[in-house]
Amino acid sequence: MFIPFGFMGGAPAVGWTPADIAKYWWTADAGVTIVPFNDVASWVDQVGGLTMTGGTGAGNPEGGPLVTQGALNNQKVIRFDGNSRWLERPPISFASDGYAFTCITVAYKDNGATTGTLIAQSLFAGAQGRFGFLTDGGTFNALGTNFTSATSPVLENPSTTGVKVAAYEYDASGNGRVWFNDFNTPTALSGGSSNVDMYQGSKLLFGAFNNSNGSSVQPSYFWDGDIAEVIFVPNVLSAGDIANLQTYINTKYNLSV
Repeated sequence: MFIPFGFMGGAPAVGWTPADIAKYWWTADAGVTIVPFNDVASWVDQVGGLTMTGGTGAGNPEGGPLVTQGALNNQKVIRFDGNSRWLERPPISFASDGYAFTCITVAYKDNGATTGTLIAQSLFAGAQGRFGFLTDGGTFNALGTNFTSATSPVLENPSTTGVKVAAYEYDASGNGRVWFNDFNTPTALSGGSSNVDMYQGSKLLFGAFNNSNGSSVQPSYFWDGDIAEVIFVPNVLSAGDIANLQTYINTKYNLSV
């Protein structure tokens, strides 16, 4: 029987970090540039140097402030206000050979706001290549490539507060898995399209969701909460990858996922 390292109390694999498997890895304890009042102007990923910059709407060209979050073991987080702050960059491709990818996010919400998008590269309407983790109407959903809203999995209901460790995986055959606060219990997805490159003609957004033509954000879907890490892996996760991620996340944030 396979037992993930994170539940054995052991240390992470020697020298292991998400950079060992990630194509992009944003962590709030590195690569963050702030402006006066501690607002985040840019956030650089720790693998390839890909930079997210402040959103350009509502007169607030920054993300929220960089703060510590007690619920995540006093680690650094970027705090978004659910109103007019987000981070963005032009469209990027998440794809690799076979167009498989996995996205892992660590976040926190301390209020009951029921709408808001944690991360997305998507059109608000149903275009292919869309991707997002979002809360909507009191549930926590993963919106995956070429899956309609009706088949997007509900990962939490009804609570919208607390720690959010979520992962979405998409393979080359049009299937996927999602996890929410528990890497031992994935939810399977099927019925997507195979060989869908995650490149989309709309911006990659942290803390917001694209509108119906991808030209700007959808006002009602701002994230009201904290983001600690975003990890993109250019393939599906092996059992060893999952075990290392569990131990890394559990150790760093004092969690049990």
